[in-house]
Amino acid sequence: MTLTASLLALLATAGFVPAYAQELPGPVKVDVDTNEDRDAKRLAEKKYVKRQPVETLDVDLYGSLRLHAINAYDVTTGSSDLKLADGASQAGATGNWRFKQNWNVFGRLEYGFNLIDTVTAKAQTDSGGNLTPRLHNLGLESEALFVKFGKSWSTYYQVAGAADRFSIFGGDAAGIYNAGTDGGATGTGRADSAFQTHLFLDFGRWTHIKPIKLNAQYQHGEPIPHADGFKYGSAYSLSAWFETERNIGVGLAWHNASIDSSDRNLLAPLGIDGDAQALALAFKAYGDDWLASLVLVNMENLETTDQNLYFDGRGIELFVQWEFKDRWWFIGGGNLLVPDSDQPLAGDYDIKYAVLGLRYTLDSFKHMLYLEWRDDYGKRTDGLPNENQLTVGFRWDLD
Repeated sequence: MTLTASLLALLATAGFVPAYAQELPGPVKVDVDTNEDRDAKRLAEKKYVKRQPVETLDVDLYGSLRLHAINAYDVTTGSSDLKLADGASQAGATGNWRFKQNWNVFGRLEYGFNLIDTVTAKAQTDSGGNLTPRLHNLGLESEALFVKFGKSWSTYYQVAGAADRFSIFGGDAAGIYNAGTDGGATGTGRADSAFQTHLFLDFGRWTHIKPIKLNAQYQHGEPIPHADGFKYGSAYSLSAWFETERNIGVGLAWHNASIDSSDRNLLAPLGIDGDAQALALAFKAYGDDWLASLVLVNMENLETTDQNLYFDGRGIELFVQWEFKDRWWFIGGGNLLVPDSDQPLAGDYDIKYAVLGLRYTLDSFKHMLYLEWRDDYGKRTDGLPNENQLTVGFRWDLD
């Protein structure tokens, strides 16, 4: 712990500053600051901060400006196209009312916006305007309780998102942003109208295991992407994350969005023959200057081709980063998603690409410049190859 953090902790004990101002351990910051889920920090603090003073109301505004130049290279024609694109710029507000010792009512409202008209596929779901609703939720929290309702990062994402750490690419092989959406309706990404709860189980320091995080989520009646007039029934998600004091973790997530059996014959032309399902297994390890994560996924009726046809398949996502010099980080990894052999509607479609890049952090990952190169070996449904892409951009968070 740094000297500043030690002084803050001492003052917090004496009641002079809020306990949540204490600095998280260095390796945890490396993990949390690269996580797209902003509530990851709130949940991480529950592990390290025990005493929280009673306050009235705390409202915070935040934003993130993300812009990059992207050059797409067509390997078939040899042509290239250079343009500026938005990389999921966003602004939001959080509120927290601590009405009793260690009891909080909290909420979040977050919108995506476009600095310029062109956006990347991973950036925002097109809502027909410049503002895109990303998150809006309300919750209740204590030391032993965490419940939340609204549009939130999903329970499935708590595990399957372990390798979703690239600035622009990634998140294509785990079913998070499924069927060309933000995963809201199906419930795997930023889940719509979802009821969630998190529970920490602490078995004691003698186990050398951090409190085990258990997550659950429920949705009902959300629209099936690309299937006008059809809706999912009940959708359930369960996930668990185990992590040692040496910052080595493993997680397991299961998601099922039911589809009425009477609708399946009508949905068969889209490739749907059952419930939307995903099973994800993730591994992660990190330190002060490095992080590595691997996600393995088996999915059914969840992902679609470039022709919006559903298929069953298996995916792998890998992400690594290493600070090889002060403020300079190497990043690498890739995504692989292959349809099962008995999926004729998928044609030649698959996702196969490697990513290499650099990051320069001015003070943290919230203020950084980055470069990412995607070497793409994937194909579209008709067999045509995808484009290789090079991006250079910046992320500047305003907290």
